[in-house]
Amino acid sequence: MSAFFGLGLGATLTIIMLLSFPVQAAHAAGQVGDGTPESCTDAALDAALAGGGAVTFNCGPGPVVIVVRSTKVVTGSVTVDGGGLVTLSGGGRWQVLVVRAGATLTLRRITLANGYTGPASAGGAAIDNAGALALSDSTISGHRGLGAGAVRNRGTLTVTGSAFSDNRAGRLGGAIAHELGELTVETTTFSNNRAPVGGAIADETAGVLALGAVTFVGNGDGDGGALSKRQGVLILNAGTFLRTSGVSGAALALGSARGTIFGSRFAENQGVAVASGGILTVRNTRFAANGRGGIAGGGTMTVSGSTFLLHEAAGPAIRSAGRLAVASSTFASNAAAIVQIGDQASIVNSTFAENGRAVDAERGAVAVTNATFVDNGRALLSSGDGATALVLRNSIVARRDGDRSCDGQVVDGGHNLETGDSCGLDPSKGSLANADPLLEPLAENGGPTLTYALRLASPAINRGSPEVCTAPAPDGPGGVDQRGIVHRDVCDVGAYESPFVSTRTELTASGPASFGDAVALTAHVVSRGGTPSGRVTFTDGGALLGTIPLDGTGRAVFATSVLTRGVHVIGAQYGGADGFDVSAAAPLTVTIAPAKTALAIVDHSPSPSLVEQPVYVGFSFSYFPRGSFRPTGTVTVSDGSAACTVPAAVGACALLPRTSGTKLLTATYSGDDSFEPSRSPAVEHEVLRIPTEVRLSIAATTGIGEPVTLRATVIAGVPRSRPPEGTVTFRSGDLVLAEARLQEGGATAAIGPLLPGRYQVVVEYGGDDLFLPTRSRVVEHEVVVFRAGAAGTDP
Repeated sequence: MSAFFGLGLGATLTIIMLLSFPVQAAHAAGQVGDGTPESCTDAALDAALAGGGAVTFNCGPGPVVIVVRSTKVVTGSVTVDGGGLVTLSGGGRWQVLVVRAGATLTLRRITLANGYTGPASAGGAAIDNAGALALSDSTISGHRGLGAGAVRNRGTLTVTGSAFSDNRAGRLGGAIAHELGELTVETTTFSNNRAPVGGAIADETAGVLALGAVTFVGNGDGDGGALSKRQGVLILNAGTFLRTSGVSGAALALGSARGTIFGSRFAENQGVAVASGGILTVRNTRFAANGRGGIAGGGTMTVSGSTFLLHEAAGPAIRSAGRLAVASSTFASNAAAIVQIGDQASIVNSTFAENGRAVDAERGAVAVTNATFVDNGRALLSSGDGATALVLRNSIVARRDGDRSCDGQVVDGGHNLETGDSCGLDPSKGSLANADPLLEPLAENGGPTLTYALRLASPAINRGSPEVCTAPAPDGPGGVDQRGIVHRDVCDVGAYESPFVSTRTELTASGPASFGDAVALTAHVVSRGGTPSGRVTFTDGGALLGTIPLDGTGRAVFATSVLTRGVHVIGAQYGGADGFDVSAAAPLTVTIAPAKTALAIVDHSPSPSLVEQPVYVGFSFSYFPRGSFRPTGTVTVSDGSAACTVPAAVGACALLPRTSGTKLLTATYSGDDSFEPSRSPAVEHEVLRIPTEVRLSIAATTGIGEPVTLRATVIAGVPRSRPPEGTVTFRSGDLVLAEARLQEGGATAAIGPLLPGRYQVVVEYGGDDLFLPTRSRVVEHEVVVFRAGAAGTDP
């Protein structure tokens, strides 16, 4: 006898002797009790059950417990309704009910508690069913059986809206041991049931087990902490498995059974949640924080629309030794998401977020298509031998910390995008490395699982391969993303299909331009999805120029005359509209030349002019194009040595030539930020030296032997900044009497005695760079033997 039950030999023999006595059959229907708890006895129950039919209870307004003194055997058709107040207890000694083959028992709103079966019986301590048993809105609690636990079924069993708790089995099925026939369970809770096989339910049949909206909490002990089904078919819909434990399959141990799981939840189970060696299909199911992983499969496994979270290092979210197909599922914060150790695996339209290892191909061939990997310790790991192939297609591999995402042999199947450069992507296959995919945070974006939406202008939009995106997906329709959204003709990379059609903006400018010219900036927004609408914003070095709507051809033209001279970096940003994604044109460099200018000297007077005489030089200044912009800067008029400068708009300046001669007058514009410099054609201008007059002063007579003093005064015809300079020559005929240098316009020379006679004396001024040469009038001078006259002067 199992020590689990703590029974001594004497007690065991007593139970065997009791069980060897004939059980009392029930043959009639009726009511138990007359309105008081005391009236509801085991004998009253026997009487009501006798003969079959409907059995009700009238035990007063409160709950009542009837401890049976014998096992109640149903051989006909009986319906027992406890009204939610009645508990039938085996008292820890008796099996409560037996339903014979061919009999029908319906239990409603009743509690069966503390039943017991010993070594002589393999039946359930609450009910041993060989007929048709329907259990609804009832509680089965605290039963102990050396074989089965609470209920053993070898007929037809239907359970709805009920609860099984704290039941124990020595062999299998702590709550239900299903050995033959049919079993259906709906909207029922199993909590804290225990058995070596099937902590709550053990199905040993090769038939179909259907479970709907069932909850398992805290069940366990051996294989299949909640449920064991080694063969046949399991159909599980909307099941919940919490904190169950087991050696193989903390929640479900399926053996070679074919399992189909829909819309269920497995969380915090102490072991791998589901162990399957056969064909397993999992849809729209959530696995979270299971101690040794989510699913361990050795056969063919198909997983879709499901979520795997928080599985620690003891086991991956999915370990597959057979053939695996994963579609439209999300794996987040697992120590390892998928470990493939045999055959082959296909992963389509799935998201992997912050896992230690996302996909680890230890053995077998793994193909990953339209997946999104974000911030995984290793997104793709080919850790097996050289025969292992891991092929990546149409997928995003992103990692914000800059570390490696791929290790081992990863084959670029084309059209992938990676933030780094560790996956060996090949640009010739349409793949892109070192690119930011511009992802939104992981969030509910539609569909049953979390996804990373693509931001506007993501380079992943419309980068996918149409052939790959439209291929059939495992266990679901082809041509859709993880959420079930249909891919566009040119699909996106990754698991999320953006609602926006990608666009490309091309920016051009009209030909070479000078300041003031109208420059036409044209943005052409193109898309394979049609002709975009919306608006384009034009910028110059980041500063707004203007926003222009697209016309019917997808073009926006911004004409401007405000671009200043120099180099401009023009941008064009399409803002997106009506399902078309934003896009930005490559920056366009536009060089604006300075505006043309022209100068011409139109007047210079007086002409000719004298040295240091102001010459008024007029000039015409024109610029192109003419408009609201006016040149600044200055115009300088020069004759090669002298110059005058005035603002360009003045139109004339006074030039003061410093030297004489034929001058070439030019006017030069300095230019400014917007207008180019220019120079006028040269114009000849004659500058003359200033006329002068020289006067001679000498004595009319001198005596023989007396010195002669000669004085010359040079007078300018017009006043100037200085008096004439240079030398004067005193001569009489060909006789040079003296030469003297002018000082302040005058010169004096003293000569030795002259021979007696009359002299015709003149003074000649040789001129300088300002003043013309000149000659005085003749002044007579006589040298006499005896001087009696007065001095003479050139009038």
